[in-house]
Amino acid sequence: MMATLLEFRGFINRFYARYDVYVKPVLKFILALINFLLIGSKVGFMQQLRSPLISIVLALICALLPLNAMVIFAGVVLVAHTFALSLEVCAVTAGILLVIYLLYFRISSKYAVMLIITPICFMIGIPYAVPLLGGLVFGPAAAVPAGCGAFIYYLMKYLSQNTTSLGTGEVEGGATKVGSLIESLIGNKEMFICILAMILTVLVVYFIRRLSVDHSWELAIGIGTVINIVLHLMGALLPGVTVGIVKLLIGSVVSVAVAF
Repeated sequence: MMATLLEFRGFINRFYARYDVYVKPVLKFILALINFLLIGSKVGFMQQLRSPLISIVLALICALLPLNAMVIFAGVVLVAHTFALSLEVCAVTAGILLVIYLLYFRISSKYAVMLIITPICFMIGIPYAVPLLGGLVFGPAAAVPAGCGAFIYYLMKYLSQNTTSLGTGEVEGGATKVGSLIESLIGNKEMFICILAMILTVLVVYFIRRLSVDHSWELAIGIGTVINIVLHLMGALLPGVTVGIVKLLIGSVVSVAVAF
């Protein structure tokens, strides 16, 4: 298994080195398309923006621009979707994204890919790959976009699960909607445990893979994965926090394969 992964990694490296001029725009297009389609599927409150054609057009534009443009486009699309849900929710979402973007652009703007792939990895069930990749490929600052991406995912998750109450249904009054959204995010222990695990795993993986020892990269992946699992299991001991152990283990195995 390991030999196959290493051989595949070598093939990817050789192919990318030879055709990077063509590969980069294609990869950015694919990444942007997946991003916009997943946003539409998760919080597709504005019917027009859910169109695959719109997602393709936006992805084509992002393929020709720097990765940070994709970050901004994704934020605008998310805010537009929440506008169709509620003006108050739209304002809160825009404010949250503004704070996140200010933090991100101030500290780690060169790690745009981390901010982009984090919500995607959550949606496809392998969020544990994010801190491994951040620590292996980038550095400690990658913990910032990873944590910000996790926060954005949980924001979208809450919006998708409370569409009726945040729209025109159960919750009455703009102040109540805003209070409900903010209170739910602040009180989300699962989210904060996940963000803490991501930050610590990024740091551990980074420092271990820099050690002057044999197989430091492999050690970093293994130890980082164990730490990530342990932190999530410890978080499950808190009241109101549920961790799917099978999902955690399967996701961790796949994440290890991706990291290698």
